[in-house]
Order: sequence, then C-alpha cells, then structure tokens
Amino acid sequence: MLDKIQDVDLPEELHFHSQIRIPEPPHCGNEVLTLEHVSHSYDGTHWVLRDVSLSIMKGDKLGIVGYNGMGKSTLLKIIAGRLIPTEGTRRLGHKVIPGYQAQEFAELLPAEETAFDVVKNAAAGSEITGQRVREILGAFGFSGEAALKQCQVLSGGEKIRLCFARIFVNPPNLLILDEPTTHLDIAAREALQEALKNYQGTVCLVSHDVEFLRGSVHEILEMRPGSVRRFHGGFDYYREKTAEEEALRKQTAESEHPLSHSDSTSVQSNNAGELNQKERRKEKA
Repeated sequence: MLDKIQDVDLPEELHFHSQIRIPEPPHCGNEVLTLEHVSHSYDGTHWVLRDVSLSIMKGDKLGIVGYNGMGKSTLLKIIAGRLIPTEGTRRLGHKVIPGYQAQEFAELLPAEETAFDVVKNAAAGSEITGQRVREILGAFGFSGEAALKQCQVLSGGEKIRLCFARIFVNPPNLLILDEPTTHLDIAAREALQEALKNYQGTVCLVSHDVEFLRGSVHEILEMRPGSVRRFHGGFDYYREKTAEEEALRKQTAESEHPLSHSDSTSVQSNNAGELNQKERRKEKA
C-alpha cells in the first residue's frame, strides 16, 4: 500500500506567493461525528464499505489512506452527509457544520462567473457584505483585480483555491477534503498545509501526498479490503507500525515453514557431492 503513496517532486517555479488564512471555526460539541456499522453499495451487490464504525472528536485531524477502490471518497461523502449509507447510521454532533471539498468541484465552477460571483453566491441568504467577500477571496490568493477573473480562465490551482474560498464564506468546524492538493503548485500546497496545521477545527481528508499528510494530520485511518484501522499517530507513526507488522508477518511465515530434515539432508548431500567432484578434478590435474 505504501508504494502507492508517492513523494512530491519540487517544481522549478513556484506560482503562489501568499498565505492561506482559514477563518476561526464556530463552536461545536466535543463529539463531532459518529458512524455506527456503516456499509454502502451503489448497485446492491458490490459493497464498497462494510461495517465501518468511526468516532471523530473535536480537534481531530484524520488522514485516510488506502489503495484506489477501497471506498475512501465514498466514506468522505458519508461523513459529509452527501451520501446516505445503505446500512448503519451517521450521527452529527451538536452545532457541527461540515465543509466538504470534493475532487470534482473545481470542474463544476460556472465558466462565465467571476471568482467574486462564486463566493458571493455561496453566501446567498446571509448578510455578508461585498467587502467581506473580497477579504475571504484575498485570504485564498484572489486580491484586487484577481477577484474579477472569470472561472473559465482560472488555472487548476486557482480553481481549487476558489473552491476553498467558497467553503469558508460560511465557516465550517468540520473540514472534509478529498485530495485537496490536486492541481496545487508546491507553494500553494505548503500554504494549505500550514493553514490546516494551525486550524482549530476538525479535519478529515484523503490524500496520496506523503509530505502533505505528514504536515497536516495527527492520525491515520487505513482502509484495506475487509478492514478499516485507525492509528493514533501521524503518518510516520503509521508507516513505522505497518513496517513492523510486515516484518513480523514475514518472520512468522518463515518460522511456520522451516527447511525440513529431508531437505536439509539433501542439501548437505549435494554439497558433499560437489566437493568430491572438485577433489577428483584436482587429482586428475
């Protein structure tokens, strides 16, 4: 599994030269979200998730890892309330406000709308001012005239940052992110990592970016076929523990299948035969 998670190479040119400032999260209860015996199937036959139970507490920063197809994105959608599980229950805590960022959100931005329009529309129904919209946009790298750029001319990284700005116009206290570093250049990724590190709310994210995981989460949820395990430590702790388990597994397998006596005798006999042949060749010489 670990060989599927790739380190990120530094590009020669960094394009983002600002900080990302995430607003303070509103107050909520200590128990943020609970899943009890959650299973999900899209077709009624194949189970993407099976009997998953999970408790997320206030301030947790949880990174979800696993092979593609293990149901990581499906689990995030259930946590965010965007998908109702086929079986089991999802319970949201007191005054918890989820903020969900999916991989495909950036591709669904209205082409003709400006960055300002996108964030302003996301705040529809609230009394947010145009100045506040600009402040939020500025926090995600859209200062001044950049706020008036149309979505159709934005780069992939700009679209991702705009999606974050749209989330935080109504500040959440449970941030749910699916591959948040997709399309971000290295500087923007590091700015987001630093922002999440200082964020006082709760974070649950999926990422294949090792360095991003190292700097932004405190716990790891590993998804494998038929099992979901939680490691109460960062990514390096997770890697250390799984490496120890793999070494122990190999050691146990070797001890359960030692070289039999007959195999040992055969090996000794073959070695002796080879030595005798060498001696005979020497005598002939």
